[in-house]
Amino acid sequence: MVLQTLSGGCRINQVGDLPGVGTVWYYPQGSANIPSRYRMVTQSKWRVSYNSARYYETGNEADLSEHVVTSEGREFDFVPNRRGLHVLDCTRYFKVGGNGCVFGNLIPDNGMKTINANTYLSGKAIDTIQESKKNYSIRDQCRAERARRFQHIAGHPSDQTLIYSAMTNGIIKSPVSKRDVELAFEIFGRSQYALRGKATASRPAVVEPMEILELPKNITNYYKNVELCIDVMHVNRVPFFLSISKHIHYIQVVMLSNLKAPTF
Repeated sequence: MVLQTLSGGCRINQVGDLPGVGTVWYYPQGSANIPSRYRMVTQSKWRVSYNSARYYETGNEADLSEHVVTSEGREFDFVPNRRGLHVLDCTRYFKVGGNGCVFGNLIPDNGMKTINANTYLSGKAIDTIQESKKNYSIRDQCRAERARRFQHIAGHPSDQTLIYSAMTNGIIKSPVSKRDVELAFEIFGRSQYALRGKATASRPAVVEPMEILELPKNITNYYKNVELCIDVMHVNRVPFFLSISKHIHYIQVVMLSNLKAPTF
């Protein structure tokens, strides 16, 4: 299942049985579990009550809570937070001594019982490539396959680069058009080869300045006389003076402006 939100979209391909609710979709990266009030009432047999009149009498936002009674008789209050969303803090159910079953112990039939998890993961409800192809004609499928094959032959450029080249005639007599590239994306998704090595690197952690450390006594006692191995190495034709000490293996590298004797 593809879930579209204000912050973007995500593909959900895991399902499970939640006691007291029934079969649900599961997204591990989600910040909260969002039940559907309509499905909870009509299919999970919950009773939900909400009385706004009491709020107008007391002015207390806690009176805007939604009182819930599950099919097993468990009662909860979904309290509105600062953003106006009704939430239930389940922390106390998962602490030491809690049973972890918030809404009940039984799995009610919420209309999804006929489709088990194995069916979902086998591709019946997930938008697979074969399922995506069924939405397009044979002609469009061939156009998508031609665009993806050309993308691989061309060295795996991104979809945006391929579209730009097709629209600006950057590739003379290009066999693909903008629509061909879009079809390939809609049917096959992004090319995994075009994505490799192009992920944005995360910002490294700031290196704090280190205090000067005292030289260990075992070095001063046993390796007071340092023997160096030196050489000159080149990186892109730039000379570097390299030295490494025996036993301690302390390495120093200094760039050389030239290879004349006075420099050494």
